[in-house]
Parts: sequence; C-alpha cells; structure tokens
Amino acid sequence: MPSADVVNNETWAQLAATALNLCAWTRQLTLQRTALARATPKTLRYKLLHTAGRHRGRHLHLDQDWAHTPTITTALDRRLPPPTVTNRQAA
Repeated sequence: MPSADVVNNETWAQLAATALNLCAWTRQLTLQRTALARATPKTLRYKLLHTAGRHRGRHLHLDQDWAHTPTITTALDRRLPPPTVTNRQAA
C-alpha cells in the first residue's frame, strides 16, 4: 500500500475502487459500439484522460488532428442528460 498508516491506505483503496467504477460506468454508458467499448482502465486513461484540448467556459475544444477525438465526441454525444430537479410539496 502507498502509506504506513492504515486509515490512509483504506481511503486510498476506496478512491481507487471509485475511480475504477467510474471508468467502468463511462465505458458502459458512453463508449458502446466504439473501439474503446472493451478497453482496459489503463487504455482509457491513455486515450481519453490524456486528451489534447482546452476548456473555455462551457465549451471543450479538442484537437481535431488527434486520433481519439472522434471517439471522445461520440462518447460525449451519448452521455445521459442531466437529471431534472422537481420541487415537491410536502403532503
């Protein structure tokens, strides 16, 4: 483990498991029918998280010459819409 402290190791393990679950859900929800649908977490990190791009306000500008840009744009187009928030009156 990365630390001699048990609490730190437990926290690290929980964060690592959460990151792995997020990668798995991203693959399930947004990367279906793409070359990355069965990619390992290491491959997802390399191809998606090391993306050449800039974020300005609400816009993400990706390098159009990069090989994985079409996969990322397809995944972003397939993402789930944000949940709608409704105000309920107490009964």
